[in-house]
Amino acid sequence: MAATKKGSGKDKGSGKDKVMALVERALNRNPKTTNADLFERAKKVDPAVAKLSLRQFHAKYPLQVKRKMRPKRRRAPRGAIRTASRGTPPRAATSGADRDAIRQTLLKFAKEISTARNKAETIDILADVDRYVNEVVRAAGR
Repeated sequence: MAATKKGSGKDKGSGKDKVMALVERALNRNPKTTNADLFERAKKVDPAVAKLSLRQFHAKYPLQVKRKMRPKRRRAPRGAIRTASRGTPPRAATSGADRDAIRQTLLKFAKEISTARNKAETIDILADVDRYVNEVVRAAGR
């Protein structure tokens, strides 16, 4: 009688497998099947499912099935990601802009932020960012 006892490892695994198979079949037939409908049908297959909330059931069964059904994302090769993220150089860098002036402006901005003594001073410096933007635009020759 111990083999048929409700909490035994065999019954537990097979009940979960049956519920997972039920959910998988139902979602393959109709991907728009509601969680509530699946939940009611799963309770009939495995009474232990009734202890779960609808939210727990969704996370344990339908969500996992939907993840498996979803097509795999294709990833670009590593080298392609690096070059794509850099893209083409900005116009200012290619149009003879004064790179040193821009660099000095950005360093001055960073230095002011790093010497701020508290959050209020940092916010004041950041609020004055337009002044630095204007300097960079001037250095870019626009």
